[in-house]
Amino acid sequence: VEDRELHLLLVDKINSGCRVFSDLSFSQPKPSPYCEWVDGEWQDLETEEDKKQRYLASLRPLTRRQFMLTLVEYGLDDDIAAAINAIEDEKQRKIINIEFNNSQTFERFSDSVLFMCSLVGLEETRVNELWEYGMRL
Repeated sequence: VEDRELHLLLVDKINSGCRVFSDLSFSQPKPSPYCEWVDGEWQDLETEEDKKQRYLASLRPLTRRQFMLTLVEYGLDDDIAAAINAIEDEKQRKIINIEFNNSQTFERFSDSVLFMCSLVGLEETRVNELWEYGMRL
């Protein structure tokens, strides 16, 4: 192998995530962005908590259309509206009604969304499932 070919090969390996060693051999490509080179091999050092946080960060805001269509699909639109109207504290009822009826986007972890979910007893995993559905609309 001539020097130019070797140079191009090694640059290609580096660009594809391989480690190049002093003897000019190279590793397999890095399996994921979360792997580190430890003791001569790629190891995934990402914890379950890291994975959970990365997943939760991926739950982008829903448009009003996505949010409302998701509620309809899961039969929750009327339940949430009724639960909001049943809030005893008048000020809280008005605030949540405004959020529900006038928001143009809905953030997964906003206080109003969390409150609405608690009104109808939705657990975190179920809310995430609904959110994933909404993001595909």
